[in-house]
Amino acid sequence: MKKLLAGLALVSLVLVGCSGKKPEKDRYLSAMKDVSCLVLKSDNIFDPSLQEKAKDIVKSYGFDTSDDAAMKALKEKYKDDADVKAVQNQTVKDCGGAAAPVAPAADAGTKK
Repeated sequence: MKKLLAGLALVSLVLVGCSGKKPEKDRYLSAMKDVSCLVLKSDNIFDPSLQEKAKDIVKSYGFDTSDDAAMKALKEKYKDDADVKAVQNQTVKDCGGAAAPVAPAADAGTKK
């Protein structure tokens, strides 16, 4: 019985490992970072081609950009996530140069 359970566990690990698809949150974070860098490094953020490039990036992470409801639900799901905010701030530092941080600093609004 133990050998059967161990064998089943091994098979499921192999199948999960071979699926090649990262968890949704990881894919969302990667897509968000790539799209943000695209926009931050652009000379013209109003360039209409940026939207198509951004959609292509998001599609490359396995998301259906033609499903507006699903995309809105995804954004809503992660809007208050601490990991998302951390990636946003790091992306601004990495790709935006002197741009201001996305999330306010902890001491924002306090008098000195």
